[in-house]
Amino acid sequence: MLIPEIHTDDASPDSAVQGDPGRVLQQRLQSVHDYLVLAATRHEESPEYVHQLRISTRRAIAAIDLFQDALTPAEFKWWKRNLRRVRRAAGNARDLDVFAMRYAKKSIMNRNSRLARRIRKRRRQATVPIRRLQEKLCNSGRFARQRTRLLETLQLESAETILSHSLTARLEKVYQRFLRAYRKTEFSKGRFSTAKLHRLRIRTKQLRYAIDVSADFMPAIREQTLYSIIRNLQTKLGDLNDHAAAAQRFEKWMLEADSRKEQRRLKKQLKFEREQLHQIRKALRKKWHTDFPDHLL
Repeated sequence: MLIPEIHTDDASPDSAVQGDPGRVLQQRLQSVHDYLVLAATRHEESPEYVHQLRISTRRAIAAIDLFQDALTPAEFKWWKRNLRRVRRAAGNARDLDVFAMRYAKKSIMNRNSRLARRIRKRRRQATVPIRRLQEKLCNSGRFARQRTRLLETLQLESAETILSHSLTARLEKVYQRFLRAYRKTEFSKGRFSTAKLHRLRIRTKQLRYAIDVSADFMPAIREQTLYSIIRNLQTKLGDLNDHAAAAQRFEKWMLEADSRKEQRRLKKQLKFEREQLHQIRKALRKKWHTDFPDHLL
């Protein structure tokens, strides 16, 4: 099944619209709108719709955060609240898709198994909040009206003022939050807890998407070695989170199992997920000793 073409911001920095915050925000918000419609109405065609919805929403949130000083408080609050709602709804559905794809070829997940039926049921349920948001924001026209007002607000200030005062200062704040979370994790000492890793994962994602937004205006920032390190760290922490989430699901499903046979199968997979978690944590302890600079810019 071909995925409908949507104009996203995945183009290279050189091909992106540079120097115009309004155009950048418009593109990112349009991606959220389009994928929200697809994820709500055509999600059965491809899991990529929900995947792209979550990605585009994260990028839109990063852009809203970076340009916060150029927006009215009411506009900023409205967009942050509703984009977060979309991100959470897409996140739940995407997590189920990832889980199903990881176990699709395993005997435990044959189409007629109780586990497979449970996954399909919860995936259908996960579409409900996405549909409600699509109806509330897209079908009603509220998304389009709020976007028009947002762009009108941005036009009140020059692009140079927004970029020189809002973008760089906000980007540095995002970096400093990441840096504090990274240093508190203490990889080299092996003292990192699950809570610290979770916080670091969030801060790493926020920084990565903030850099992506900034690259539309400062293309060289995405060519730095630091950006590659951030992407690699995000991947490792994402893998860890996937295994942790899977382990939690198996623990819960073991309690719901109808037979000892099903419990044994689930227990086997739970053991596998815990072993993977251990290996990733071990690798992080050994390999991550990067000393990030005190400032990004």
